[in-house]
Order: sequence, then C-alpha cells, then structure tokens
Amino acid sequence: TTLTGTGYLDIRSIQRNGSAIPLALTWTSSTAWTATIGLVPGPNAITLDALAFDGGTLSSDTITITDTLPADVVLMANPDGAVVNGQILTWTLPLVPAGGNATVTFAVETAYP
Repeated sequence: TTLTGTGYLDIRSIQRNGSAIPLALTWTSSTAWTATIGLVPGPNAITLDALAFDGGTLSSDTITITDTLPADVVLMANPDGAVVNGQILTWTLPLVPAGGNATVTFAVETAYP
C-alpha cells in the first residue's frame, strides 16, 4: 500500500505509531512524500506519527491512501469515500489533527479460477 502526503520543512520523520523506526519516505517535491507499507491478510490498522525536529507530533493537511489490488483479488463492494479505477483504490482524507485518527476500510476476496 502506498501512502502519499504533504509535509513541511519542520518534519523530521514519519513513523508507525509505537515504532521507533521511521518509514522510508521518498520526497517527490519539496513538500510531497510517498511511502510504501506492507499489509497482512485481514484488517490492518495503520497509525502514523509525523514528528517535528523539536520532537513534537504534527497534524496533517491531507493524506492520500492508494492501494493497488493484485489481479487475483476482487473488490467485494465499493468502499465508502474511495475512488475506484480498476484495481486501484484511492482515498483522500481531510485534516487529521495531531493525536487524531482517520479510518478507511474495504473488503476483498481472492478470485478463484
């Protein structure tokens, strides 16, 4: 799953909540980043913390989540708030305050031959 977002010069790192290991970010411009995170079968709760150079947690302006489903996976229903283009699901989440959260969910099943 690929996460994209915008950040400012005061971001030191972005990491999963509870982890001391920062995500491997790719900065695509001076303020835009992407990161790929692995998921496991079943529900995946993802909580991210953006940390400033002073050690404090930052809020977000927007977060975009993009998930490309493998060819052998079928989307069971159109997920709320997602834009679906073939096997690509995209959510754009609004402002998330520091310490806040946002959730997206979707159901898939493996296609059988």
